[in-house]
Amino acid sequence: MKKIFYSISSFFKKLGRRRFENIALLSAAALIIADFGYHAVSGFSSSVETVPARVGTSTVTLDSEAYVVRDEALVFSDMTGSVMTFVESGGKVKASDEVAGIYYHSAGQEIIYELEELIRARNTIEDAQNACNDKVGALIDARITAMNAEISGALSDGALKRARTLTDSLQYLLSYREIRDSNLDPSELISALDLRIEAVESKLGEPVEKVLSPDAGWFYSETDGFENVTDTEKVKNMDFDALSGLFGAEAEQYRLPWNSYQSESDGAGNSAGGDAPDEDYSTPCVVGKLVSSHIRLIVTVVPSESARFLSLSKSYTARLGNTDQTLTLERAVPSSDGTKTALVFSCVNTASDDPEVRICDISVVMQEYSGFRIPTRAVTYLDGICGVYILRGFVVEFREISVLASVGNTVIADKSADAQSGSYRALAQNDNIIVGGDDLYVGKIIK
Repeated sequence: MKKIFYSISSFFKKLGRRRFENIALLSAAALIIADFGYHAVSGFSSSVETVPARVGTSTVTLDSEAYVVRDEALVFSDMTGSVMTFVESGGKVKASDEVAGIYYHSAGQEIIYELEELIRARNTIEDAQNACNDKVGALIDARITAMNAEISGALSDGALKRARTLTDSLQYLLSYREIRDSNLDPSELISALDLRIEAVESKLGEPVEKVLSPDAGWFYSETDGFENVTDTEKVKNMDFDALSGLFGAEAEQYRLPWNSYQSESDGAGNSAGGDAPDEDYSTPCVVGKLVSSHIRLIVTVVPSESARFLSLSKSYTARLGNTDQTLTLERAVPSSDGTKTALVFSCVNTASDDPEVRICDISVVMQEYSGFRIPTRAVTYLDGICGVYILRGFVVEFREISVLASVGNTVIADKSADAQSGSYRALAQNDNIIVGGDDLYVGKIIK
């Protein structure tokens, strides 16, 4: 720049102009040079942040609370006592199958729990024996992991007897895994486990009553008191008030077996919540429930503005509690003022993956978009055209986009859209989108 200034000064001196003219011209030249320098400097910048244009998938979800309706009936015994179930929870039964036994025993709870865990370990080993070699480890490891979690939970609750019983059964599974890993014969271990089961059964004695399944279905030993609130046929005809009222339903109180009342420290039928009703043997008690169908109806109440994005008879992917489900929208019932809508979905589960929850969180995928995921702060307008600035080499350029949806702090742009304006090109895969920079314009140089 100094050389340019010197050359201009020498030029005017040679012309022999008057001194004040030289000063005026020199000042004008200095201004021209300063303006050139300003634009040269402002055309360069090093403070930009970029992200590559990559294709991704985003979802728009409807999040709410759900009430799960099943066709289920309580299973009663004729007498009250300690109950031992003969069927794994969720197991399929036929009408008149034995599902549980009622026992009168001062230590019934402890013996029954020990026996149930030993039988469960035996069943796990039997399943492993019948499985393909590549699935044996997974079967055993899954049960060992579950039992470790149960033991930790029991210890946290102070249930030391329960933790000890679980640990005892766990030893058989650990030994079996070690034997299989060493390619040894597990028959001796299995025989020892069978003898242990027989010894515990002999201490328990014969049941005073064997409870039979009233019908075919899937037997669950767990109950929650909501079994008689409603069923799937009633839900199909409920109005909005009745559907929304399900969330305020109260659990039914019914008589439970002795071992449901017993505490950790007392095997005689007493709990911290009061005395167990062991003075009356003749009163029926609930031993479980029978689910007659795997069809579930899922009720949820949402703003009507959100419900309008869903269509009747259409299937949606959803997260129900802790499981992924495919739900079909069966009903959409608006409230009297039109601000809310009760939605009724249906789904079909198998007993093995049924979460067996009553009220849980639900997240329904309403829309799914695939395209360029672009931070919202990178989106701008140039000459009325929606797009983003990109960095191509060292030069800032503008690319046109077609926005499909806005999800949180991100927009989804059509990955296959062509530029419509004719002035700028469309965004392409791996273009470096500028998400942080000042005074951006087309042609700006980035050092």
